[in-house]
Parts: sequence; structure tokens; C-alpha cells
Amino acid sequence: MPVETLMPIPRYALVETIPGMTYEIRITCDKPAPATLPNIIRREFATRLPQVTIHDIKIDGRLVRIRLSGSPIAWATILALLPLIFTLAGLVILLIAVYGIITAVPTWAWGLLIVGVVTLLFLPTIAEAIPPPKKK
Repeated sequence: MPVETLMPIPRYALVETIPGMTYEIRITCDKPAPATLPNIIRREFATRLPQVTIHDIKIDGRLVRIRLSGSPIAWATILALLPLIFTLAGLVILLIAVYGIITAVPTWAWGLLIVGVVTLLFLPTIAEAIPPPKKK
């Protein structure tokens, strides 16, 4: 197996990729990348850029490495696609966290919360609708 070395992209190749070359994109995240990120990246690339072949996706804590190749692709297309993919990954993480919080709270607590909200919203209007008792 040949040893591969990383080289910066030459200036003439910044417009589009060169056929037959393998590229590595390194992205540093603010927070550790989720384990589901490779599946999201592969799905979105297959949908939006079918001419790109993803060889490998590695996640090392906050560093994401994507090795890809393909026919001539405009780098602007790839770079515009990456924020969308990471936004989708963030939304997935948010939904999982919300689901975890909702399932951790017992159902009787949700029932009390609903009763409290209904009481706060509707009790004042119900109290105003009831006529005061008549004085004798």
C-alpha cells in the first residue's frame, strides 16, 4: 500500500477538482462531532453531488476528515454543501437531546404541567363568568 502524504491544493486547482486525484477535507468543529455524522455526510453528498466518491470519513473528537474524489467538481459547490450538512447534523443532535429530556420526565409530571397551564390560562376567565353570590 503506497504511503500518502498531504499536500496543499495548488492555486490552479482551486477552481475545480482534478479527475483521478483524492482530496482530504479537514473540518474542526466547536463541539465533538456525533457518531451519526458520517451517514449524514454520505447521504447528502450522494443526493446533491452524485459524481463525488467518498472514500473515508474519520471523526477524531472535534476533527472531521473527509477523503473524496470525483470528476471535475467546483470547490465552491462542495464548500457550500458542508455547512448545510453540519446544520442537519446539529438538528439531529438537538432532536435526540429533546427526545431524551422528554422521555426522562415521568408522565405524571407532564400531567401536572398540563393541569397547571390549563388552570393558569382558563381559570381567570371561568371565574369572571361565574356571577357573584347574591346578598340577602
